[in-house]
Amino acid sequence: MHRTATTVTDTLSSHLVPVQSFADGLFGSRFGIRSQKMAAGDRRLHRHDYFEILFFVASGAPQRIYLRDYVGRSGSIFFVSPMTPHQPRFGPDDVCYVIYFDLAFLHLEMAGLKDSAPKTLARLPELAPFFFQQHIDYALTDAQVELLQDLCERMLREQHEPRLCSHAVIRASLTLLLSEISQSYEADRKSTRLNSSHANISYAV
Repeated sequence: MHRTATTVTDTLSSHLVPVQSFADGLFGSRFGIRSQKMAAGDRRLHRHDYFEILFFVASGAPQRIYLRDYVGRSGSIFFVSPMTPHQPRFGPDDVCYVIYFDLAFLHLEMAGLKDSAPKTLARLPELAPFFFQQHIDYALTDAQVELLQDLCERMLREQHEPRLCSHAVIRASLTLLLSEISQSYEADRKSTRLNSSHANISYAV
């Protein structure tokens, strides 16, 4: 399904948007997940140097990503590439998982990758949802919401109560989440030409 988005007046250059991070003070490859009923309201327009996923399991406010507005609903999932300006919004009934990670957490051997967008997509197809966020409206079925929520809950448990192989379990769960979306929207992706001017991603590790 292709997205429905309203273009916003692009008066801000992305480099003027402040960098704000939930991972300040962390070293090495980073990963984090949180789940909560978010306080209603609009957050400040910001960007950060890691990948971020917003997954709404209940309700879902419109989101602004790269100075565009996207329709939100229960089952919406949004993929924010590193250094992409965005403004999260949360309604009073929204329940959302927020996941962030470095490329080096997902693929240690890819630390410092500087490939072009098409080459990176060929090597790491599970990152397709980030490349095509501007072109596809990711709205999940009830079965997909249940599957992804189970994966998120498993990642939360492993993060909060780390044990043997917790990082491996989290990495596998995150990869499965990304792969599920990539496969589900494969036909939409093939019908959408990758616009390299909007799909270049700076990978920070």
